[in-house]
Amino acid sequence: MPGNDEESLKKFLESFNVRPLRFVAKSLHLDVPVYVGAKAPYVKALLTWRLAQPLTNPDFIPKAVNLQGLKFIQRVILKTATPSWINSVPRNYGESSAGTIKADEWRILATIYIPIALVLLWGDQPKDDAERLGEMLSHSMALFQAVTLVCRYSSSQARSDAYRLFIKQWVDGIHENHPHTEEHHARINIHAAFHIYDFLLLFGPIMAWWCFPFERLIGTLQKINTNDHVGGELEGTIVRSFWRGANLRRHLSRPDCPEVVKQFKVLFDLTFSPRLDRSAESVPNEHGKDRVHYTHQGINYSRASTHLGNSLVMYYPSKDSKSKVAGSIQRIETHENQTYFHIQRQAPLPPGKFDPFLPFPHFPAKTYSSSLEDIIDRVPPESVLSHCARFEFSDNRAVILDLSRQ
Repeated sequence: MPGNDEESLKKFLESFNVRPLRFVAKSLHLDVPVYVGAKAPYVKALLTWRLAQPLTNPDFIPKAVNLQGLKFIQRVILKTATPSWINSVPRNYGESSAGTIKADEWRILATIYIPIALVLLWGDQPKDDAERLGEMLSHSMALFQAVTLVCRYSSSQARSDAYRLFIKQWVDGIHENHPHTEEHHARINIHAAFHIYDFLLLFGPIMAWWCFPFERLIGTLQKINTNDHVGGELEGTIVRSFWRGANLRRHLSRPDCPEVVKQFKVLFDLTFSPRLDRSAESVPNEHGKDRVHYTHQGINYSRASTHLGNSLVMYYPSKDSKSKVAGSIQRIETHENQTYFHIQRQAPLPPGKFDPFLPFPHFPAKTYSSSLEDIIDRVPPESVLSHCARFEFSDNRAVILDLSRQ
């Protein structure tokens, strides 16, 4: 980009051919004598016009998320340690090469990565336009907290009321925080978002009745090569296949199922079962050796040296504890058919350090020190409450996000 002095502006304009110079001069209604093939008059006219304009636009509002901010969001996506059951999202989020973001990817972005990034971008350090960014942060976090609430596995009157309040706060602040939205008609999905409150009261948690399973089924059906066989043949094949699968599953569950068939049931479940077995438990280690991972109630936990994301947990350090703490599993020990996790605690935030996540109680994130304490707790798997995500940022701090959906 050229500077604001006359010489650099002149060199910049002279780098163009006469046709674009003529087009711009005509667009600005500049009076330029016609010289065939000569660009000097256009350069002079455009230079005179530019020097007469103010250097800055007093009404200019900078972008809330510029290229630097987008790169930071991508860094949060890349550097946040998460357990393996968290599905991946495009690391080049915000770029055209990322493709179309799917609904489940939006859910993960809106409940983990984007809130972490925006709180650190807009709410952590004082900036020149801190007041405007603070208002935009409160507005954005109203939506993210609403999404976090409805994506939990349990609901209540209090959570439903909080959801409706957050949605109202977000809708009320759309035009103020994003003035360009006034040019468009209100979307029908904004109206529908308020009705989710009624559905939460009538039907319970949203995961019990949302339509994503049917969306995935439709996507699967669309990928089937029908060879132009239409008129009921495809539908009949699908129904017969469904019946056969249902009959086979029923036969495998019967007590009189032959033993030789039962031996293949484990392989069948691993291959075709779409649901996570919440009762799954690792078999006790016969030799009493340390484990690299352990499955408890269908959830896989690992030591930090094996998989950092699977080692990050929220837990009770003792039987009498009422406050959960964050930590990282360093060792998984089996002793006399009982498994224990050796968990190193995440160090608390030092006094005087700022936690930018405090204003958002329904986004379960908290700032800690980026270091681990020397304290190691030996606890059974039953003391672990959930996995958590961790992102380390400035001033030797780390944000810990509780991933519990209860």
